[in-house]
Amino acid sequence: MEINALENEADRVSREAISRLFDEEKDPIQLIKWKEIYETLERATDKCEDAAAIFMAAFLNFAGAMVSTKVAATISKGIVDNDNVTQMVVLAGVIGATIWDGTTAFPRRHPTP
Repeated sequence: MEINALENEADRVSREAISRLFDEEKDPIQLIKWKEIYETLERATDKCEDAAAIFMAAFLNFAGAMVSTKVAATISKGIVDNDNVTQMVVLAGVIGATIWDGTTAFPRRHPTP
């Protein structure tokens, strides 16, 4: 996936920039400032990769919900009345799960410093 390759390249550039910073910067205040900037930019690229993964999962879930409800009907067998498992119900569940993941799981995996 192109996003992953770009994120890996950003990691490499960040490590190289921080290494060069420690080799060349003589002012400790400037060193700390620039190191923090580089680390913040690197965290931003990590979040872009995660956002792309969430988007791709949501897209595939939406596509699956529009094609068939067989998986949902199989999972729900004995729990809910399968006559009530429609594409709209599955789609509502997918939307809810996507929103839940985006608002709860994503921030926990990447806490803001």
